[in-house]
Amino acid sequence: MIKQGFKNYITCLRYVFTPLGVLALALIWGLSIALPGIAGCFAGLGEQLKSLAAEFQLDLPALAADIGGQVTGLDWSDPNAALETLLNEEWLTATLTECLRAAGVDAEAIAQEFTAAVLEAFARAAMYLLLVGGFVFVGLFAGTLITKKLIRRTIARRSLRKTLVVMLVDALLSATLVFLLACLVLFGNLGAALTLVLCCLLFGFISLLEAYIIHARGRMPMRRIVNLRNIGGLLCSDLLLFLLAGVLILLLALFATPIVSSLLGMTLTQITLLVVGMNAESYVLRVVPAAPEEPGTAPDGQRKAGARKSRA
Repeated sequence: MIKQGFKNYITCLRYVFTPLGVLALALIWGLSIALPGIAGCFAGLGEQLKSLAAEFQLDLPALAADIGGQVTGLDWSDPNAALETLLNEEWLTATLTECLRAAGVDAEAIAQEFTAAVLEAFARAAMYLLLVGGFVFVGLFAGTLITKKLIRRTIARRSLRKTLVVMLVDALLSATLVFLLACLVLFGNLGAALTLVLCCLLFGFISLLEAYIIHARGRMPMRRIVNLRNIGGLLCSDLLLFLLAGVLILLLALFATPIVSSLLGMTLTQITLLVVGMNAESYVLRVVPAAPEEPGTAPDGQRKAGARKSRA
């Protein structure tokens, strides 16, 4: 079981760049829409400010220099606070009013119009940024689905019929697991450590039981799959895979840039979770072909053929 888990993990590491590729495609697609839109927003803002400057006979370059001085004077060591201040309507109005008064202009009405134009442009730009965020979310979701499909095809294939059966079995076993865990927590009084051990054993039992129902029911005795030895092996395999993933992520954090280590760490975690979720099925698929059929549990086709020969 442990050897099979490591083999699955090493084999599936080749898909580490698959979710990153899907994410990059989604990000490029979103930026290809958003960047021209944001550029258009600020181009329109520039034209609007030029029109206002011409209407009120303002020296726009000097006004821009004054406002730039106010903006650079913010505490950019905390970018979030600085941006929050910059996009605050009261701060913008007060700053524009001060700069316009320094230019010798009646500031109140002009400052409000300038502020409205700037805030409208930033609001439109924010919508495009939200659009990019939506593309990123879709890229993450699609990358996870594609990676899961590739890993399943590699270590635990299943047909569409079995996939539908899994949905039903998952729902039933998950509800059972939640009920048993709730009973342990509410009525067990077993202590945190013992409760954790029992939860892990239940997880291993249900994982192997589900894999047996899907891939081996009627082909071998259930006790050959669902037993304490296999449950312990599955839990040890999963624990070792999480430890290996943690070591790899730590090495990335030490020797790579924060962005690279974060992205690769995310994909390693994703692959680890997917492999751990399929280890039980992979083990059963490896064991079943070599197992002799149980007496009286031949496949339907063989039973039908035998029945036809008997009638003949």
